[in-house]
Amino acid sequence: MKASPWIQTRSGLPVDLLDPKPEQVELYDICFALAGINRFTSHARYTVATHSYWVGAALAGRCGLEHAKWGLLHDASEAYLGDVASPLKSQLPRYAEIENRMQRVIYEKLCGAPRPPPDIEREVKEIDLQILADEQATFMPNPPRPWGLKYYGQHREGLLHAIDHETFFIDLEWSLTNVLENTRVCNERIP
Repeated sequence: MKASPWIQTRSGLPVDLLDPKPEQVELYDICFALAGINRFTSHARYTVATHSYWVGAALAGRCGLEHAKWGLLHDASEAYLGDVASPLKSQLPRYAEIENRMQRVIYEKLCGAPRPPPDIEREVKEIDLQILADEQATFMPNPPRPWGLKYYGQHREGLLHAIDHETFFIDLEWSLTNVLENTRVCNERIP
């Protein structure tokens, strides 16, 4: 019988890529890995950690701090599976299943449920697409042809344009830890 593929994380844990378990997931490993993965298959010096921070911040602004965790962790599976380019993902039929399983385990472990509430999930996807268009316009040269993004050409001046792209750093572990702790405190206060 062939062994299931696995990786070793920064903290030393083995993670089964096809059948991950909650005890294999650690916030530290997610933060460490996402801070080292650049967006756009590394053709931009802008990390998945920073992207996740902005999605979480935007979600908190629209839906409340208690929901920021879903935005901060929306790409957390990439800490274990890497950042696969969207055009390639669509050509890998089994990848979505593997990615969704990993994401559910992460959400279950760190958020207490395998997926966000439906309205929050829709909002995360919408914010993710808006920020993707902002990132494309901010960090990439003019494309030779349209990317086919929902918000292509509709990026907003401001948020991402205000970043000092050479020195900007977000401590995602601090952000996630504080959001998760604030969420726990908020949940304890709300009957």
